[in-house]
Amino acid sequence: MSGLPWDTRYERYVRMAGLYHLHQIGHIPTDHALISALAERWRQETHTFHFPVGEMTITLQDVAILLGLRIDGKALCYGTDCNWTAVVRDLLGRVDDNVGDRTFRRRSKVAIKISWLRKHFSVCPEKASDITVQQYARAYLLMLVGSLLFCDHSGDSISAIYLPLFEDFKKAGEYSWGSGVLAFLYKELCLATDIERKQFGGSVLLLQLWSWERLPMGRPRNRKKIRVPQPGEDIEERPPLGYGWSEYHKYADNVTCRVLESYRDEIDALNDGKVIWLPYQDKMHKLPSFCKRDSKLWGTTVPLIHFWIVEMYNPGRVARQLNCYQQIPPSFCNTMEELHRKKNGTGKDWVKEHRVYLQAWRKRDRCLIDQKPYDHSQHDEYMRWFSGAAILYLQPGGCT
Repeated sequence: MSGLPWDTRYERYVRMAGLYHLHQIGHIPTDHALISALAERWRQETHTFHFPVGEMTITLQDVAILLGLRIDGKALCYGTDCNWTAVVRDLLGRVDDNVGDRTFRRRSKVAIKISWLRKHFSVCPEKASDITVQQYARAYLLMLVGSLLFCDHSGDSISAIYLPLFEDFKKAGEYSWGSGVLAFLYKELCLATDIERKQFGGSVLLLQLWSWERLPMGRPRNRKKIRVPQPGEDIEERPPLGYGWSEYHKYADNVTCRVLESYRDEIDALNDGKVIWLPYQDKMHKLPSFCKRDSKLWGTTVPLIHFWIVEMYNPGRVARQLNCYQQIPPSFCNTMEELHRKKNGTGKDWVKEHRVYLQAWRKRDRCLIDQKPYDHSQHDEYMRWFSGAAILYLQPGGCT
């Protein structure tokens, strides 16, 4: 999905909203076969992939470093009981004439057509007032989060529930975009364990970047190198690490598209030496501070919240990825399958609905995993445990 054209007049507002660094990444084509191969290894009861080398998952560290999103902050959660026609008209300055409030209320979700956004917000008028520029900036931000962070299955619309976040751009920057993105992606991966499901939503971008950083299969050859900071350089203007994978990709053997079976075979052949367990370790001093500012929360064990979605975050199961002490067996934090049954819908007071989980999120800095360094001498013991607990392909049941 391509976004709306960029206009430098939007920059001020996109920065305030905390999404300018996501904007910097640019377009990265999706490798659908790779995404499918990864989804086959997902276990919804632990929120981890089961690979021959052990459990792995996308962490808050990956979200912060690859996408440059804020982790600390308010959860993406508020009530959605409102007149959505009025919300769209007030914040974008117009509303689709074919969509009335009754139609919005009948839907389980409030959708804005991408074609409508492109028709009306592709080119901001040259002499537009500040109010008009803000409206166009909101449309740009809505397209940005809808195409890169919270992708809809339909591919032709974006949920309007994100639009009120951009009513006040500064307040938008106070939200934990990173935890909301990970909650949405975990939810989509859990839904993908249904073998009859044909579509996959969420941040495919994040999942693909995560795989390229850590796993050998499908990785392009022409990644941009990160230079050591030069004297006088403003390192804060550097993009997040995911930018290095943007633009045209050159693959090994001139292959630009792989088939699912080849990825399955490569995952089966994974061994410890092929995995990059700490891909960021030698790059941290080259990254801008916004990629590292919330590092204290990368190892917190909390529920991740995105409006109707609540998904448990279990970094203790993949402590090695954070260079932290790996318990054997890892502590089991129930991912609560009943949460997977929660459905989106307008007219819901999600703050009231998720009161208990929001309280847990507010205590996020008190729920950290053991910060002792990872001890590789435990590897054989871990693999002995994992060999008896692992489920390497989608099937009923689970492990603890």
